[in-house]
Amino acid sequence: MTIKKRLFFSNVRMILVAVAAFSFTARVIMYHVQGVRHDPQLLAVITVLAVFIIIVSVLSNYFTHRITKRIAKMLEPLDEGARQIHAGNLDYRIDYRHDDEFRPVCEAFDKMAAKLKAAAALQKKDEANRKELIAGISHDLRTPLTSIIGCAEGINTGIASTPEMKEKYLGFIKNEALHMKHIIEQLFLF
Repeated sequence: MTIKKRLFFSNVRMILVAVAAFSFTARVIMYHVQGVRHDPQLLAVITVLAVFIIIVSVLSNYFTHRITKRIAKMLEPLDEGARQIHAGNLDYRIDYRHDDEFRPVCEAFDKMAAKLKAAAALQKKDEANRKELIAGISHDLRTPLTSIIGCAEGINTGIASTPEMKEKYLGFIKNEALHMKHIIEQLFLF
């Protein structure tokens, strides 16, 4: 429920209590005092009480309306700040100059915005580091893989025609595959 509605219902309750108290008092007076119906002073007192309740009700609604407008005006900077942060403007800070209950909330909002900005910067840096790591790993894996492919083609095309040459190429393939395995194990450590 909004603050405006809460204040409205609070006023309604206050008015109902006043009317109930007035009605109860008027009935008690009318039933317990003889000749009340013809007593102009008592009727004047009851009329004054009724007018007083009406005046209190009108004033209560007026002041409630003013307070609601002030609260809404004080919440405008927070609303604008939330819109700015939602739009991605993490540099936005609330310029709240009043010394009231909303000041700590605005200061907490500014601290939250600063933390969000720091987290976004850290995330951007982590993303750049991740891309650099992937590029480095790709390069480190590409070199032994190219050597393995070259040796396999050398065996297939007959460049390594003697058993000694084939064994040398297969040993080279095995060493490069072990080197790749080591790189992949380091990648799992990261």
